[in-house]
Amino acid sequence: MAAISLLRRPALVLAERSAARCFSCTPLLAKVKRMAIATDEALAVREARRLRKEAAAKAKIPEEYCIPQHIVKQRKFAEKLKRYAVEQENRPKFDYSKEFIESYKRSAVGISPAVLRKADREVHAKKRANLDMEKAHRKHYLEIPLGIVHSNFIFEHFGQTQLARTAVHYNIHKDVLKREGLLLTTPLGVKFPDGGFVHCGNVLEPNAVQAAPSVRFPAASPDSLYTLAMTTPDGNIYATREEVLHWLTCNIKGHDLASGDTVCPYMPPIPCEGTGYHRYAFALFRQPARIEGLEALPDRDLKARTWNTADFVAKHDLSLRGLAFFQAQWDISVSDVFTELGCGEPTYKIEKPAVIRLNPEQREGVRKKLAFIGRTSFRAA
Repeated sequence: MAAISLLRRPALVLAERSAARCFSCTPLLAKVKRMAIATDEALAVREARRLRKEAAAKAKIPEEYCIPQHIVKQRKFAEKLKRYAVEQENRPKFDYSKEFIESYKRSAVGISPAVLRKADREVHAKKRANLDMEKAHRKHYLEIPLGIVHSNFIFEHFGQTQLARTAVHYNIHKDVLKREGLLLTTPLGVKFPDGGFVHCGNVLEPNAVQAAPSVRFPAASPDSLYTLAMTTPDGNIYATREEVLHWLTCNIKGHDLASGDTVCPYMPPIPCEGTGYHRYAFALFRQPARIEGLEALPDRDLKARTWNTADFVAKHDLSLRGLAFFQAQWDISVSDVFTELGCGEPTYKIEKPAVIRLNPEQREGVRKKLAFIGRTSFRAA
């Protein structure tokens, strides 16, 4: 009765009455009700479904009208998921590469902010004129590639300005470059093989930056030579005021990092335990001429990696073009790096002052002295 009570069409009124009459005169229905009350409700539900099917068959009611509503909803939801999967496979793919390349071009030196705003308006006008994109947005299946959006932000002019402000906030300009301000013109994209990106001072785990990253700077002039250095002003266990050089490649032609001469191979970060977060900066410098006579530093000698970026820049007359930095804190992988280097790992701990235990009489004496001091200071004021 419950299954066919939803049928209110005139053509099925007679069938409904017949099914109801079949239910009322079926002796098994009373037995099923007694079973539900006495023993097992699940068995009673199954028997009731069987009886409904038999009644519907006698009344010649279509089988789909006898299916419970929750099963009907499940089937409809499954069909909807299938249609959604087909729509996702057949949805149009949008290519953002043109806008991505244009953002590289707009990051060149010497372009005024007015020209940049005009170029941005032209790009937005082209996007608004794209009918496929408008339809995808209206149908709610337009996907926004967040990686490209972030790259566009970083590689834009205002992204470099924010990066310079963040680096100044973390004192990179003074501790690494020994200068008062920063002017960045060539964006750096640094990505580690484990998937970690270097942003504006974000935190990365040392175990995720064990291998050398891929560094790209497509806005670099193809006819110029560049130097890429990775250094940290924190954690030099041999010279407190000096830096530790983790990576140095000179004589890079244009944006082809593989064409440069590796003077110092990559070494993972080694923040010592108990020293907090260490800053690790990637700096790109433009060379006026080819640098000759540089000796390759040993891979396993930590003392030989003592470094001063400002002296190297002044010696070879380099000019800063790009910057990126991240932070890292000690984990177990740092101990493995120290073991490979063959030197002992220093550990720093904070010495807490001894706790003074006072008995009740001493605490009462201290309380009275503090109360007296508070009263005298109040009167003096």
